[in-house]
Amino acid sequence: MVCDYHLHSEFSFDSSEKIENICEKAVQVGIREIALTDHAEFPLREAAPWPDFSERDAVITACREKYGAILAIRSGVETGQPWRDPELEKELMKADPDFVIASVHELDGYSDPHMFPFTKENVKDFIYSYLAQMTQLASLCDYDVIGHVTYLFRFIPEVLTAEFPPESFQDGYETLFKAVIARGKGLEVNCSGLRMASIGKTMPSAALLKKYRELGGEIVTVGSDGHSCRSAFSGLEAGYEVLREAGFSYATSFLKRTPSFYKL
Repeated sequence: MVCDYHLHSEFSFDSSEKIENICEKAVQVGIREIALTDHAEFPLREAAPWPDFSERDAVITACREKYGAILAIRSGVETGQPWRDPELEKELMKADPDFVIASVHELDGYSDPHMFPFTKENVKDFIYSYLAQMTQLASLCDYDVIGHVTYLFRFIPEVLTAEFPPESFQDGYETLFKAVIARGKGLEVNCSGLRMASIGKTMPSAALLKKYRELGGEIVTVGSDGHSCRSAFSGLEAGYEVLREAGFSYATSFLKRTPSFYKL
């Protein structure tokens, strides 16, 4: 079974792709299950509005009726920095998603990673702050998997990532993974890094996924992080191969926040 557990539609502030189109392409390329994980960033702001979940659920219901047993469609959400407003996070969960990715897209105390002036002198402090805030997220928030745990490295100049790759921060990642595992939660294999010259691999890499597995991690989803039909489902085969390389025999899917496992 091939699943894509990270997809954005027109209900995300950064996508214009219709759910119907995503479903049609999924059927065409042989995907058996998808999770629509539209953005809900914290704090809620005009530039990044949340989905209208009731409207989106109506579209999902229509697509389920159309595709029946051919394609399983899960209603999900990707939260960003949800520790900033725990009460609002509780309100969000009343939408009753099947699946929740929690991510760090911005750092408290720093400028936006897109704009940060990385140098050899400041990059390590920034990365450790990122890891600390992801660990805070993993320890405090409501989620099923942590999203793209090496996301920050897409913004760091290649000359610096060559000297300070994610794998050189094993201590910080080990602390993060232990926090995730202690709560019975998981990680995602985000395949969008394969589309980026600055990364060129899944987020995280096989080496970090192997560390997660060695520490006792079991729950792991695979997603393209597609924001259009062109990027949807991109890199999934490579993502599954990275899981195998890291020693996993199974990947995870969700229904009503309950994980189940399917053989790779």
